[in-house]
Amino acid sequence: MVAEFLRAELESPRFAERIRQRLDRDGVDAAVLARPDTDDAEQNRYRRTLLRDYRGTGAAAELLTGFPDEIEWTRRTIPRDRLGSLRYIDYPFWNELSGGTRSPAVAAERMRAGAADAGHMAERFAGVIARMEAGETLPPIIAVAADEAEAPVLLEGHTRLTAWLLRPDLVPDPLDLIVGVGAGVRGWKYYGAD
Repeated sequence: MVAEFLRAELESPRFAERIRQRLDRDGVDAAVLARPDTDDAEQNRYRRTLLRDYRGTGAAAELLTGFPDEIEWTRRTIPRDRLGSLRYIDYPFWNELSGGTRSPAVAAERMRAGAADAGHMAERFAGVIARMEAGETLPPIIAVAADEAEAPVLLEGHTRLTAWLLRPDLVPDPLDLIVGVGAGVRGWKYYGAD
């Protein structure tokens, strides 16, 4: 999960500069993120430290504050027509975009109908769509759930998922994703109440 999270954000216009600054500071080649060797214990340690360093504090919106360590991660696939079953994190922008539902499908519908203003994110959604139109394969999204019965909540990939729902014709079917399951996720502040 850590390797995929960082690989995705290394490609992100929003987070790439922060990551590259830390790689430069640490004298580490970007290949550690772009082409991770998950069998290399030292690379894995570095990636975990890097993720906590830049996404756990400060301007990166303390995303990982309260995030549990006891999570079982698996790679899965999801049919394109089930992407809307995932939920956004409990965060003001995504709540507003989805009309308070935290549903990416509702957000995409509202945007198409002109009922939701994507504001500063509109350009990012358009950028992801342009990458898909060019045939680029995008990293998997990462989601978490307290148990298998609950709809997974996004940890990483909100912009990609929204763009996919705006242009489902460009989305592979099925789509790869990473899901972490663990009861402790209920204590994570962005998980939100059902």
